[in-house]
Order: sequence, then C-alpha cells, then structure tokens
Amino acid sequence: MEENGKRIEETGSQRGVSLSRRIVKAMGVFGGVQVLTMLFSLIRIKLLAIFVGPAGVGLLGILNSTLDMTYSATSLSLRNSSVRDIAAEGDERHRRSIIAVLRRWSLLVGALGLLVVLVASPLFSLSAFKSTAYTWAFLAVAVVMMFNALADGEKAVLQGTGQLRYLASSQVWGAALGLAACIPLFYFLKDDGIVPAVIACSALAALAMWCYGRKAVPYSLRADVPWRDTWRVGRGFVKLGFFMMLSTFMGFLANYLFVMWLTHSGGVNTVGLYQAGYTIVDKYAGLIFTAMAVEYYPRLACVVADKLKAAEYVSRQIGVTMVVMLPVVVIMMLLASPIVAILYSEKFMAAVPLVVIALSGSLFRVVSWSMAYYILARGSGKLYFVTETLSAIATLVVNIAGYHYGGLAGLGYAYVGGQIAYVIITFVCCRFYYQLRLDGKVWLFTAVALAASGAVMWAVTAGAWWLAIAVAVIASAASAVTLWKMIKGQPRTDYNSQN
Repeated sequence: MEENGKRIEETGSQRGVSLSRRIVKAMGVFGGVQVLTMLFSLIRIKLLAIFVGPAGVGLLGILNSTLDMTYSATSLSLRNSSVRDIAAEGDERHRRSIIAVLRRWSLLVGALGLLVVLVASPLFSLSAFKSTAYTWAFLAVAVVMMFNALADGEKAVLQGTGQLRYLASSQVWGAALGLAACIPLFYFLKDDGIVPAVIACSALAALAMWCYGRKAVPYSLRADVPWRDTWRVGRGFVKLGFFMMLSTFMGFLANYLFVMWLTHSGGVNTVGLYQAGYTIVDKYAGLIFTAMAVEYYPRLACVVADKLKAAEYVSRQIGVTMVVMLPVVVIMMLLASPIVAILYSEKFMAAVPLVVIALSGSLFRVVSWSMAYYILARGSGKLYFVTETLSAIATLVVNIAGYHYGGLAGLGYAYVGGQIAYVIITFVCCRFYYQLRLDGKVWLFTAVALAASGAVMWAVTAGAWWLAIAVAVIASAASAVTLWKMIKGQPRTDYNSQN
C-alpha cells in the first residue's frame, strides 16, 4: 500500500511539473507572438504617420474601430466558443465533423457581417464624418468581415486541436505579410492606399491561417454532416458564443457609460489620461493572459468533467501565472513614468499614479481569469453572462466612486476594487455551482504576491525608491526560484522520513 501510495503521489507530482512546463512554454511562445504582432502593428502605424500624416492615422482608426465593433456584434464569438467543443471531443471522426460545421458557421457569420457593413455604410460614414463622402470606403472594406470570420474559424481549429506551433506561425506570418503589403501602399498611394491596406492585412492574415489550418485538418465543408444538420451539430458552441458576445457587449456598455460620465465630470483631457493608463494596465500587462489562454482553455476543456483534475489544473494555472505575473507587475510599477513617456508623451505623466496603483489589480485578475475560463470550459454560457454582467456593473460603480473621491489615483484603486469584485463573483459561482475547490497554495501565492506588490506600490507613490527597488528585486528573485522549482520539480523526502 505504501508503495502504491508513493507511486500515485509521485505521478501527481510529475503531472504538476508537466503542467507547469506546458504553461510556461505557452506563455513564452505566445507572449513572443503577441509582442511581435504588436510591434508589426506599431511599425505599420508609424509608417502611415510618416507617409500620410495624422489624417491617415485617423481614417485607419475609424475604419478599424467600425469594423471591430460590427464584427463583435455579428461573429457570435465562435473563435472562442468552438474551441471547447473541438478540444473536448475525443473521437477523431466526430471532431472533424465539428470542425467542418465550424467552418460553415464561419462562412455564415462572415457573410452576415459583410452584409451589415454593406447596408450600414452610409450610416457609418454619416456617423464618423457627418457626410456620405466615405461611404465608398466602408463598402470596400466590408469584405474584411468575411476574411476575419474565416481567419477566426481556423484559429479555433488550430487551438482546439492543439496545433499551437502552427497557430503561432500563422499569426506571425499573417502580421509580417500585412506589414510588407502596407509599405508600398502607404509609400506610393499615400491616403489612397489606406483602404487597400486594411483589406490586404485582413486577407493575408486569413490566408496564413487558412494555409496552416488546412495543413492541420484538411479543408472540407461536407465531412459526414449534411448541411441541414449544421445547426444541430453547432448549436452548442453557437449558443455559448451568443452569451459570450452578450458578455462582451456588457463590458463595452459599462466602459462607454463611464467614459461618457467622465467626459462630463472631468473633461476630455481626463478621459485621455484614463484611457492611456487603462490601456497600459489592461492591454500591455494583459499580454500574459492572452498568451496563456491559448493553451489553458483547450486543456481545461478536456478534463472539465473530472472535478478533481479540473481543480488541479485551475490551481496550477493560478499558481504559475501568479509567480510569472508578480515580477512583471512590480517592474512595471518601478518603470511606470518612462513607460508612459515612451508610449505616449510627457503630457500624460498625470496618469502615472493610476498605472502604479492599478497594476496590483492584475494579480487579482489572475485568479478571476482562471476561474472564468473554468465556467466557459463547462459550457455555461448563461452563468458566464451573469458573472460578466455583475462584474461590469461593479466596475462601473467603483469607477464612478473612485474618480469622485480620489481623482485619477482613485481610478487606480477603482480598478483594483473591480478586480476584487470579479474574483468574488467568479469564486462564488465556481464554488457553489460546481463545487470547485482550489489548492490552499493558490491563496498563499496570492497573498504573498499582493503583499509584495502592495509594498512596491506604496513605496513608489511615497517616493521611497530604495525600498521599492529592494522589494521588487526580492520579489522577482523569489518568483524566479519558485518558478524554477515548479518546472524542474523537487525530490520528495516526506516518505523517507516516514519510513
């Protein structure tokens, strides 16, 4: 019995080490992909600014934001919802049927988005430019909706089948080819090259995704599923995607309402400072979350029916992500001023306190993010919608209160408060709906990380730089050692002492 128990425990320990390695590897690969694609995007915008000027950058931003908004309302979030069904299906024949149906749905939502943009082009032009002069531009870029839908379908195929190397390569190639196409268009055509550039970037990204998706799973819309059964086979991920789409809309709505309130209460300059600080915290620091979700979500979907194994996966994900995230947070706190100056300008330095304080909220986000994906992996679209809606309402309330009582710094504390509320909401749902029990070490890691980040935050805001640097160095070194032990494993000595 002792030998059996030892074998079982060693197997569990080895599984934990293997999980940690997979998590860190995914973070490294897709974190690099995120950085590269963002770099290509920045270069593209820089070239546009040089060759065309501010008006060109503005036109590109309007076109892209309009397309993004429309796509978010017509795509049914199939990109994320379908990954669960593909990853969880153990029968290869059934999996190929799901993939064939997903590709059909990608065509359908792409056609829907294209049609919406075609019909609404005059309205989009009037809304953005107060004239119909740019209706032709919106008509031309409508085809982007189809390209985006096809690309997202292939992304889901690659992610759900575990072809992560293909997924990474396709994203990099798509971004690189898009940049290569934009250079001559911006240089020779100037502002007349903006619309062709938008179409080319989307088409080349879709082409790269299609090539790698076809390599992973041969392209076939027929498979073994008649077209009349397209709804029957796909209704699971379509319904889940519908609720995910509504959840995204609630987040957009809450942010829109707050920005409108802030515009009236603090003015346009205050909104600009808020948007700058929020982007640094949520987008740039959030690259780690985006990178790790690529591997975490399909892996969790495969074991979600086993509560013990799922709890182990969620706990391990939180632990490793927390250890990785802590050095990122404290270093960004120390470098908040130069980061703001480099990404924006000296005029945005008033946003630095917001950034420093809000960064602590990213650590709470590690916990809530991991549990939110557990809800998605369970296929609970309605419950996910409830959690996201409650989180959006809580965030709106604390943001208004934070700015009212503390100005921009108060918005930093509001971000932390919103993330705490999200942790509570997701924890209660996972605990009481699914009896998910996390490992006790999760809360230990979280408490230590919050204490370290809180100390650095206080020291930076108080001007105690030596203390801030000392705590940041110690926290980063401790994180590095802990991560090394997680991915390398340690010999167990507890049984030797017992025997």
